[in-house]
Amino acid sequence: MWTIIGVYLEIYVILFALALLGIVAWLRKRRKTVDLFELRLQNEVQIDTITKQILLQNINLVYREQVTPERHISFSEVQGVQVQSSGYAEILYLTLTDTTKLYLLEVEAENLAQHMAQVLRKVMGLPQPTRKSWWPF
Repeated sequence: MWTIIGVYLEIYVILFALALLGIVAWLRKRRKTVDLFELRLQNEVQIDTITKQILLQNINLVYREQVTPERHISFSEVQGVQVQSSGYAEILYLTLTDTTKLYLLEVEAENLAQHMAQVLRKVMGLPQPTRKSWWPF
């Protein structure tokens, strides 16, 4: 009877050790890989209304090396200003004519992100989106 319990105990110890090694390997891999989605949110944005351009400078060095250090976008390339929910915050981004999303910044409050999007639409001369009525009839 004690030998059966000892065998089961050894199996549980081996399974626990394998699970622990798997978690350690996963954490090491996760720490080494760089998430470019998070890095592209680390930007400095300057909107020039005189030349009608947006200057986007990426702050993170890894993103600057792998993608681009800075980017000039004219107002004519911008199709719309959108706000996307990302769990704990709202992400303000521009949709460009080549169907890419240019992420500008991350805002804690949803209403603040919506107001910033409205201001950007007015500055760039874009139409405001039509509001959906909350009443279904």
